[in-house]
Amino acid sequence: MSTNPPHLNSLRAFLEEHQKLTRRIAELRRWWSELDELGIRKFGEMASRVQELRVLLADHFAEEESGGYLSSALAAAPEFTAQAAALGGEHAQFLERLDHLIARLRDSEATSNYWRTSRAEVEQIVVDLRQHEHQENALVHAAFKDDVEGPD
Repeated sequence: MSTNPPHLNSLRAFLEEHQKLTRRIAELRRWWSELDELGIRKFGEMASRVQELRVLLADHFAEEESGGYLSSALAAAPEFTAQAAALGGEHAQFLERLDHLIARLRDSEATSNYWRTSRAEVEQIVVDLRQHEHQENALVHAAFKDDVEGPD
């Protein structure tokens, strides 16, 4: 049983989820790089791996949106509500981008040109997702600043 205040437990869970996503993305990128080095194109398997990332991301977003990780931060600092709502609005866009990529990967013929294009698309999604997570982390840290950093 934890003796931490509930909002600190929520903060830990939030950060752990972001770390889990980061590890999954790193695994996907590493696998893609290994295939590139070997000159192998596995569109179907790549679609499946991106789908696994999409499921993990959808679960993460659902938790945030259902009063999960961000609710404690907003309870502590309601002035961040508009910023949190804007970030939440990006969730569907990320999932839609992944859905389109997955569909194209499944329907693609094995050409090296499309392989490079789809990898570039994944990389852009990752860059955008990292920026999104950075903004969420900053919001949560700002909301809990006193508790995370301790008294001055």
